[in-house]
Amino acid sequence: MKKLGGETLLFILAFYLLPCIAIAATIGFQLPIKENFTTSLTLGESWKNGAWLFGHMGDDLVVGAGTNVYAVADGKVVYVKKWPLCDVYKDVSGVKTLIESDHGWGGVVIIEHRLPSSESFIVQDSYITSDGIDIAPRAVYTQYGHLGNILVEEGQEISFNQKIAEVGDMCKWRPHLHFEVKSVQGYNTDLSSSSGAGFGYSGTDAYAPYRYIPSKFVELNKAGIVEEATQFPAQQNSNTISNPNTSPSFWQKIKLFFSDVFSHSGKADTQSEQNIEPIEIAEKTPEMTQEKKETPTSAQTNATFLPAYITITALPGQTDAELIIFAKNTGNTTWLRDNTSLNVVGGSQANIQFHHSQWVTQLRPTLMKEATVLPGDVGSFAFRASLPEDISQIFHLQLVQQQGSSFTQIGSQFVQVAFAVKEKEEKTDITEQTNPQDENTFFEKLNTIQDVLGEKISEVFQDIAKIIPNTFFGGGSGTQDTQQEEQAETDEEPEEDTEHPEITITSPTTTMLYTTVPTTTLHGTSNEDVALITVNGTSTQDLVLDIVNGVWKFSPTLQEYTTSTFTFIGWNAESTVSSTSHSVSYYYERPAPPAPEISITSPTSSVIYVTSMPVTIAGVFSDQTSYLTINGVTSSVFVYDATRSEWSIELSDIPAHTTTTYEFVGWSAESTTSSSPVSIDVLYEPQIVPLAKAPTILTPTASGEYTTHAISVQIGGTAPTGTVSVALVAAGVTTTVSVEHNAWMTSIHLPGTGVYDVVAYGVSVAANISASISLVVHVERYTEAEYISLSEIAWMGTKAAADDEWFEVMIIPPEEGGVPSLFEDDEFSPDSSELFRVVWGTYDSETGLYDHTVSFHEEDFALIQGPGAPIDIGQGNRSLQPSPIQIVFERTSSSTLRNASGIVYTGLLKNTGERMLVLLGGTIIVDDVDARNAWFEKGDNTTKQAMHRIDPTLSGSDPGNWCTFDECSENTQYLGEAQALDAGGNLVHGSPYSPNIDISGPYW
Repeated sequence: MKKLGGETLLFILAFYLLPCIAIAATIGFQLPIKENFTTSLTLGESWKNGAWLFGHMGDDLVVGAGTNVYAVADGKVVYVKKWPLCDVYKDVSGVKTLIESDHGWGGVVIIEHRLPSSESFIVQDSYITSDGIDIAPRAVYTQYGHLGNILVEEGQEISFNQKIAEVGDMCKWRPHLHFEVKSVQGYNTDLSSSSGAGFGYSGTDAYAPYRYIPSKFVELNKAGIVEEATQFPAQQNSNTISNPNTSPSFWQKIKLFFSDVFSHSGKADTQSEQNIEPIEIAEKTPEMTQEKKETPTSAQTNATFLPAYITITALPGQTDAELIIFAKNTGNTTWLRDNTSLNVVGGSQANIQFHHSQWVTQLRPTLMKEATVLPGDVGSFAFRASLPEDISQIFHLQLVQQQGSSFTQIGSQFVQVAFAVKEKEEKTDITEQTNPQDENTFFEKLNTIQDVLGEKISEVFQDIAKIIPNTFFGGGSGTQDTQQEEQAETDEEPEEDTEHPEITITSPTTTMLYTTVPTTTLHGTSNEDVALITVNGTSTQDLVLDIVNGVWKFSPTLQEYTTSTFTFIGWNAESTVSSTSHSVSYYYERPAPPAPEISITSPTSSVIYVTSMPVTIAGVFSDQTSYLTINGVTSSVFVYDATRSEWSIELSDIPAHTTTTYEFVGWSAESTTSSSPVSIDVLYEPQIVPLAKAPTILTPTASGEYTTHAISVQIGGTAPTGTVSVALVAAGVTTTVSVEHNAWMTSIHLPGTGVYDVVAYGVSVAANISASISLVVHVERYTEAEYISLSEIAWMGTKAAADDEWFEVMIIPPEEGGVPSLFEDDEFSPDSSELFRVVWGTYDSETGLYDHTVSFHEEDFALIQGPGAPIDIGQGNRSLQPSPIQIVFERTSSSTLRNASGIVYTGLLKNTGERMLVLLGGTIIVDDVDARNAWFEKGDNTTKQAMHRIDPTLSGSDPGNWCTFDECSENTQYLGEAQALDAGGNLVHGSPYSPNIDISGPYW
């Protein structure tokens, strides 16, 4: 054992018994959806929905309607809009009239998340557009769109993981959550838009200004500035106490608090630092159990740390130093070693010079030494730190607690560690007798430290006081070689430090300022002990210190759209004693250019009533105005007079019998700034002279409700004298028919299965309309022929070519009558030899036709053959064939499927979805697959897997009745093996012509 003088041991104790302070908590983030989801659109992506939509402004998370949406972090609700999920219409005199728009958003919530002035969010590589992006934001805004059942209000404080709404079921889109993370500038810009929530697209591909990639931002800021740590299992060693009634021995206490000291002693068999384990108490004593029972129900974590500033004195050439820090548990919960640790503040890059190879992670020097620390007890943290080349650098530590993959702070303080260099002391003979006066001084100071650190460490010091006279001051057993290597301690008492550097900030007087100029000057005072002031841990020429007059000033240049925080600390001449730190933050934003201004000069009233069209609206604009928009869109109808700064527009398509709001906004040439909106309400009421009676509907029924299987319906009736025509509105299309001899008759066309309101009203010679009458038409699938259905659709093409699309129609003949019985119903009266047709594409409501049609005739059976079992119809003969029958249709060429010839057709199947019908006699619906909004998320465009019908007898418009081929379950009806090859010889992920179930029975 080494012999240590009183001053040496006092230095070690003072060096190691320095506690820490933990900084304020930071905000941790999570994703807003906990259920499994897919991301259909990401930030900046573009897609085509009829027309191209460029530059998506967030991520679309696809989930089911009603899925819970949670706040991603603590914050404050700053914006709520409860717009309807679908446009709301009202029947006004037989005219379907929009009375409330969904604004494309449905429900919207925006939450502000703001950090303290000394911190900023991590956004590295989390944006695709650098224009005006804040690279060190102190505040961000998360936006949640397409919501239903919104549970929060503006101004409400929100907690992490709090449910705020549910995913809505919008009419325009399939259910999904539109999720954005945007900067302060993005939030302010969106507030000036017509909706206030911004726009879903930027208008430019791969461009999303003022936005962060949501998934990347959440990943970077899961636990704020606290690094995620590796879980370390609890370990035991020979020091573990198994008897709860046995107090730790003296050496167990010593190894618990000073394990790092012993690990670097001269003893050859001492363990290295990372192998020394602290004492672990296996069970709680009865006193511990009683104390836990008295803990309040509400759990609170807190810590109290002693000296906030530590200065480590090192010898020239020394590369690292040992530290031990103590923290008292002032909360009411127990700390556990496995989840309680120290953390370096400010990030790994800024503190890389202090990192030591023995640290737990890049930012966590060590776990707590004790297995448990109860409320009121003290925990210890021992570790080594590398000394920086610039000895004036400092770093800060905080105390954190791990919960799963997240970290939270314990307490609200931090400890600052500084460094100083001293000259080497001369070596003396280690056998020199220690002055008894040195021992007395040592014990006096030991008692002082004991008073400061509390009862727990007091027990350790009491044992030290008993054993030191024999162990450290003459009773050791060290060898002669070891003694010669040790330094002798001096007999001098260290001079008491009387320097107390102090500084203040006199201007500005607040800690957070917003400015529109890029430079500023701060002023302050300093006392006579201040020789240096550091800014954010370093000295700078921008700070001028007048030592004589005790004043200083600092003139920084600020970064635009960024919070700049400056922390000032005063130091003595040796940089060993520091003042309290003082901080000021600035947010600099250049003043916005003058915004465009517009006004309406005519008419002068904000609400006008008109009985005729067109209506002229006129106004004036400022020099900054380049163009105007009406209700959010540009229009070529605007007339501009630049010499007079006047504008006008004629409105000629105003809905009748309702109030329509027209909102005008002026824009700059760059479309970056806009005026405040001005609006006018127009109520158009044409003169109405109702006829004595409304028309009547007699055909196909006078009961007011009719059911059919056809997509074309004849409708007719009578009209009162004076009626020259009857207008019918069905499926959004108006059809006009002349009245002759008080009677009328016409045909209306409907796109497929569904329920349709047909509204009829009369029109007089003076163009006045009558009251209306309606007929509800139910169009249903012809169930007697439900065995003719679309069974597979390869809308994505094949691996050989994306244009090599194909689909399959399956026929399951009835047990009696065979195939001919399907096509001999008098109701159908098919023309020529056509058995059925498949239609899809754009629907023409005037003609009732789709732009793609492929017909199947009796003679086409001779053209069909597949890998399952060829169908061979002999001329003039009806042969026996397997059941069911599959008929494959190939786009453009019969070589689309190399070994499965089918019926060739032309016409694109859009990847975004189609409506496909199978018709008998050209009008009777035997199958309807309504996938206009999407292909039910079935089929795969990447792997070229076809979408497969699960049960042909059930609805083809039910998304649950389809599956992606490779994902279909084994019990899927009529699922066959993949046998067909594409034009390139690749195996097709589908089963055209398969299976063919061999049964006997006539088909013809």
